[in-house]
Amino acid sequence: MPWTEPAGDDTWRVRYRRTDGTKGAISGFPTPDAAEDHISTMLHEQRTGTWIDPEDGRTTIAEFAPAWLDSLDIDQRTEENYRSFLKVHILPRWDNTAFAELTNLGIRTWEKKLRASMLAKTTVDSIIKCFSLLLSDAVPEKLIAANPLVARRRERLGDSLSPQVRTMIDPHSQ
Repeated sequence: MPWTEPAGDDTWRVRYRRTDGTKGAISGFPTPDAAEDHISTMLHEQRTGTWIDPEDGRTTIAEFAPAWLDSLDIDQRTEENYRSFLKVHILPRWDNTAFAELTNLGIRTWEKKLRASMLAKTTVDSIIKCFSLLLSDAVPEKLIAANPLVARRRERLGDSLSPQVRTMIDPHSQ
């Protein structure tokens, strides 16, 4: 059960027991009530299975990737592709990034840069799929509550239209 305690001049912290029996702390609460409110949120997240220990959220992509690769039961060629995607594209950008720091917008901005670098669409799609699988597998390990890479909801208008419809909208498009 988490508890509050003073952390210094006019600040409070929440202390809690980790699964390994050690004590964790979350500091920076201006009042005891703010710390208690955080405990309420923590307990709710623990009951629903969405609470992530802040220490676990600091795990980096580079720390997790080797164990993730070793856990995959996939075709040899697929594993070779994933290793290449990690080595050449994912780790150079995300190696020292903690899981808690990842955002959909940050990853999508990187994806846009990959596309602008003249990589083939299928290559970029495969890199993003590989990264998304890694992120999804981090969820049951309690490194993140959910995969931050959200599926695209929309396409550019021209990408989803047949050539005939595009010609009807803009006769000069051909």
